[in-house]
Parts: sequence; structure tokens; C-alpha cells
Amino acid sequence: MQRFLSLFGLTLLLVGAGCEPECATPQNAESFEVGTGELCFERVTDQATVPLMEGPQGGYHVWLAVGCADCGPEVRIRTLILDAGTGDELGGESEHFAELDGSSWSQQAGIQLSMPGDPWDTTNPPLPEGTAFVVVVAFVDPAGTVLHESEVQLIVGETLSWDCEEDC
Repeated sequence: MQRFLSLFGLTLLLVGAGCEPECATPQNAESFEVGTGELCFERVTDQATVPLMEGPQGGYHVWLAVGCADCGPEVRIRTLILDAGTGDELGGESEHFAELDGSSWSQQAGIQLSMPGDPWDTTNPPLPEGTAFVVVVAFVDPAGTVLHESEVQLIVGETLSWDCEEDC
């Protein structure tokens, strides 16, 4: 079975003039890092707790952000979410196209990782707070070569309601 399926759609939600923030490079940035953040990269460590976002369209997600010093201007970011205990797929596989700004350490934030659950279906609840999951991330260049791969184990934190209009 393929570990990564291609899904279309840009998941960045930074729209409108003046909405895109100026994001600083984190101190002691590595050549490739996986983090979190809706607007800018925020560093995370293994087993960090991240909020589960309940979106306005009826889904749950967590924010993914990445940073890279040597990835080139165009990459595909492939993601997969696994149950930390069993290794089973949780949120499905996705692919995100990114055009990096070419700075010495380019970052991409606001990537939505779909998580299980449906707020309108009580038979399909979200993952409970405290649940461990693994995010697998691969950066792939236009020729299909994997440039970087990383895994980070995270913990589901509190569920927050997300409203884009407030953030922009």
C-alpha cells in the first residue's frame, strides 16, 4: 500500500492583503525542521502537546509548519498521521505543494493535518485529549527525489474552535 496519496488543494489560509505575517527564523535552526503553527513556524519537540482545532467546516486538524535551508524553491510536502501505539493510519495521507521564498531558511506554516472525528456526528468523536500520534513528513523535489524525511510524536491537547476571520 502506498504510504502517501496525492490530495489536491493548498491548505494555507493566509489570504487577503496584509494578512501574511513576517516570520522570523528560529534560533539555531536546523537545515530541516518539523514544527507547528498556523501563521509562522513554531518549534516542537517529541511528545509536545498541540491543540486540536475544530474547523468551521466540520473537521478536526492540527497545524503543521516546516522549515528548510536546502530544499529549493518548489517542494511537495507529504504527510501521514499514525497512531503512536499501533502504527495504524489516523488522519490519512496528504500532499501539499509549497513555493518557498528562497531565503536561507524558508518556512511554510498553516498546513492543516486532518485528524479523525466529526463534530456533527456523535458516533465519530475526535481523538481524546492526551492521545499520542506520529506525524511523518517528507519533502520531495519536482523530480520526485525525497530531500528530507522526519517523524515527530505529538500529543492531542485541548480542542479549540478555529475561525479564520479572527486570525486574519
